[in-house]
Amino acid sequence: MPERFHIHNEEVEPGVFEVSLEHQEGTRRLLGTHWRTVAVLARRRYRANDMFGLAQYRGALAQAAEHAAAGHYGCYVETQHLRGGKVAVELVSREIKDAKLQTEILASRTFDASDDDALVASSEFAAELSAWAERVNDERTTALAEGAVEHDAELADAAERERAAAELEAILRRTSGP
Repeated sequence: MPERFHIHNEEVEPGVFEVSLEHQEGTRRLLGTHWRTVAVLARRRYRANDMFGLAQYRGALAQAAEHAAAGHYGCYVETQHLRGGKVAVELVSREIKDAKLQTEILASRTFDASDDDALVASSEFAAELSAWAERVNDERTTALAEGAVEHDAELADAAERERAAAELEAILRRTSGP
């Protein structure tokens, strides 16, 4: 089944755009591929007049989409062969924060391949990190869903303040005369 990481842009209400990075799976059909969203990896809303913020966020999503396609987005375990017969096992976190793609090593250990217990110790550590990564990813998914609700409320409050300011200005113009 084909998959892709798609940047979705939608005007959710007049003057407010939602931009998100979606993990999608495709079903091949006679007239092309039908794409279905299986997860939203990042989401943010912008007022239409914040074009700089919108462009910056889309750029970060494009970087994240490339990493996600390679299996390197969110929290995941990575192993690296190092010089001198050593192997590093790391828990890597890659996510979008403040409209920027950030990468952080949350845990890391190096194992000497010549040690008798290297295979068992490194496997156990990798399994530990995998469980940790799964918990972190689940927490992020929950926080993303809750954050979208909070962000919607903030935008509604901002829109209400703008409406009230416009109304106040109109009242002041009427009462103060020409």
